[in-house]
Amino acid sequence: MRLIFTFFGILVSFLVGCSPSGQNSSEISDQIFVEVLVSVVQLHKVYEEHPDSLTNAREDLFEHYGVNREMLESYIRKMEGRPEAWEPIFSEAKAILDLESKGSSNQPRSRIGSSGK
Repeated sequence: MRLIFTFFGILVSFLVGCSPSGQNSSEISDQIFVEVLVSVVQLHKVYEEHPDSLTNAREDLFEHYGVNREMLESYIRKMEGRPEAWEPIFSEAKAILDLESKGSSNQPRSRIGSSGK
């Protein structure tokens, strides 16, 4: 349960830190959301004492994945009221973070639905 609150805290943190983009809002897949979530967690570890650098790195990250604040907010709204839908998202993110914390370079294959919705 603590892990879920940690991930939600990070979600709020990176949404607050997002700067609006000129991109049109569209849906993002579960897998892209997982990748963005994991990358944001990693950025927070690297730049925890450098908020300005964190903001710049986060903007670069979102550009890399082709996402923006509106897309992330839309994804979260889509998932609201469906706690069971978050389970595979958080499980995937946790598995990736656990592997990386053990020094493994092999990423686990996605266990979330391939439909992306």
